[in-house]
Amino acid sequence: MRHNLDDIRRLVGLHTYTFDIESVKYTIEAVESQDALLDCVEGDAEPPYGLLLWESALALAHTLSLNDEPWMGKDVLELGCGTGLPGLVCARLGAGVVQTDMLSIYIRLAQHNGGLNDRPNIRYHISNWEQWNTPGTFDVIIGADLFYDRRVHRDLATVISRSLKPGGTVILADPQRISTPGFLDIMNVGGWQVSTTVVKVHALHDSPPNPLLREIDIHRLFKHHVV
Repeated sequence: MRHNLDDIRRLVGLHTYTFDIESVKYTIEAVESQDALLDCVEGDAEPPYGLLLWESALALAHTLSLNDEPWMGKDVLELGCGTGLPGLVCARLGAGVVQTDMLSIYIRLAQHNGGLNDRPNIRYHISNWEQWNTPGTFDVIIGADLFYDRRVHRDLATVISRSLKPGGTVILADPQRISTPGFLDIMNVGGWQVSTTVVKVHALHDSPPNPLLREIDIHRLFKHHVV
């Protein structure tokens, strides 16, 4: 599939989602049909799943909007931003946000959605966890559905450790994947404390009117730094 939003729009279409999150309206354009997306993948190429809006992103967005700590002036890093909804919430609440993902098409879609929501305080960066090249450290690191590939768990853990400011917070949403405990074990061994809550959101990819609820785990990770 060619990495151009016009091609995506022509081949599989972009659906417009509208969400009311804590009385704020967010508009997100994303591919709606996973089957249509897979039909456009050539050969053994990796499907661009980041063009879909996933329940984990929606659960994370709601969680961030209810966060007790103020966002104003915070530096936030979003890993695997995809369509960009969680980072948009942080930006709307006054944070300076850097959204990252591994493919240029994901970054283009996140930029597009940033424009739809008038969020100029977001920067964008193409970064691969195995060869991390996004500079700086951040007060908060966020991400949705990042644990699907066990092969990059240690790379992800390294990126988080290097990119978080001392005393910072990591907030990650996960659709209860079977691979998730492996990542959390790596973090625990590294001295991180993990607390987990469960959020329920409506399914996004079933037949309308999507009556099913999806349970999404929200993991908060902290590490005490010895002075």
